[in-house]
Amino acid sequence: MGLPVLNLGYGGAGPYFYVKHPELLDYLNNAKLVVIQVMSGRSENNSLFDSGGLEFLKRRSDGMMLSSDNAYKSILEGNYLWEKSPICTRNISSS
Repeated sequence: MGLPVLNLGYGGAGPYFYVKHPELLDYLNNAKLVVIQVMSGRSENNSLFDSGGLEFLKRRSDGMMLSSDNAYKSILEGNYLWEKSPICTRNISSS
């Protein structure tokens, strides 16, 4: 195609990463062609984890930093302190 190329991809980044860097929008708005990639939600904030828009997540219950893989794996393995979670409004064992 003979066009200059700029890859704005960043490993482990979620949409929030780009919200924090609005100066990147100038490149997109002035481009002749933009390729958009749909990102996973693993790097987004949620009720259990806080993300800076990259791979590592801070567990809200205790402030521990975990890779996204280990963070979500801890939930699947049952190693999460549900009683400290902001989404837990009652004791799970009593339901």
